[in-house]
Amino acid sequence: MISGWTDPVPQDQVDPARINKEWLAYHESGHAVACYFLLIKFDCVSIEPGPSYLAGVLGMKPADGDREKRDRMLALYAGRAVEKYRTGGKWDHTGAGPDLEQAHRIACDLCNGEGSRASALEGQMEKAATRFVEEHRSEIESLAPVLEREKCLPWRKVKDAIRAARKVGPEK
Repeated sequence: MISGWTDPVPQDQVDPARINKEWLAYHESGHAVACYFLLIKFDCVSIEPGPSYLAGVLGMKPADGDREKRDRMLALYAGRAVEKYRTGGKWDHTGAGPDLEQAHRIACDLCNGEGSRASALEGQMEKAATRFVEEHRSEIESLAPVLEREKCLPWRKVKDAIRAARKVGPEK
């Protein structure tokens, strides 16, 4: 899982009426589009709460190796970068807390626990995610409404939506 809460969320604490599905769809689309371009395969992206998450990109294999870990960090920051982009920098990133925690753990792992190096890496990856979102705005803007409408999209539908935004036909 790349987004949402990593600890189980009691269903009686999740009020679906209070969840802004449009905001959530854009946030998760940022993650999904980053995964697509970074070649991080996943099973589906969902904005429906599950037994242990509010929403997320689900079914990814664990990152292996430094390159995959850096790519995962960029994908983790992409949801927050979409929020920042859509609100002109004035965003409530509390929903990105678990993403930031995961990115921090990866940075610490990559930097052998050296805090200042890990912080620098986190800053670099957040800037890279911001650039990524700016470069792939059309794909995110294309995917988010589909995700909001359908609630859960398998990998293939994500690929088709991104390819449509890029004016490329569906993969055969």
